[in-house]
Amino acid sequence: MAVNTLLEDINKFRQERKLPVLTENEDAACLAEQIAEQFKGQSCNNATGEDIVPGNEPQFSNYPQLLDSCHLNISNTKDGVILPDCVPDSNPAIAYNNYMVVTSQYFQYVNDTKFVSAGVALEDSWFVLVLATNTTSGSFQTYNGGTAGETGSW
Repeated sequence: MAVNTLLEDINKFRQERKLPVLTENEDAACLAEQIAEQFKGQSCNNATGEDIVPGNEPQFSNYPQLLDSCHLNISNTKDGVILPDCVPDSNPAIAYNNYMVVTSQYFQYVNDTKFVSAGVALEDSWFVLVLATNTTSGSFQTYNGGTAGETGSW
């Protein structure tokens, strides 16, 4: 699966640089899936994905609902990052390059040791990488004992 390949390749890159590997974070993966779903059907162009000019990232008016569907609270996600990348034909090798090339705007995040876990999703041509910290404000831990992706009322 392309998403597993992407995380494996990012971890190989981090190991080569003596950085800790990113563990899989199911809660961050849930949010990555929700964000990727928002991009479904959106085509790639020079204003999407890795080519987005910083500060012009897409804003989702339903972000609170996306968090809620994963049983996440904004206070547990504010120190994490969401990195969408549009790659024609969902090629993980191209996605890897878009995240790991020094000139990429995402390079600084993937190389930052404050990020310790990740969730990855793929929808159409969109990869979404969500990086989490080990702090309360960036852990992407579910609230109220819920499980990411679980449905029900709170």
